[in-house]
Amino acid sequence: MNRQDVRVSSKEILDYLSRRPGQEDTFGGVASWWVKTNKGDHGIDELAYVLSLLMEKGAIEEIGYKRDVVVYKIKRKGIK
Repeated sequence: MNRQDVRVSSKEILDYLSRRPGQEDTFGGVASWWVKTNKGDHGIDELAYVLSLLMEKGAIEEIGYKRDVVVYKIKRKGIK
């Protein structure tokens, strides 16, 4: 995983959410809609890593809805 790719994906997610602050989506939706570059199967691990970094920074949050359904959305408090 390359640092530049992580930065680009992080920026794409935050840019997407800044334009759509009420948006929330599953991992598959994030991969399809929130990031512009489709990196195939190897991008899944990178996306999971980027989402975990953004959650750690307090930029997004993960919410469990139904059994085995998790969505991601922008966190209303600021970034750490």
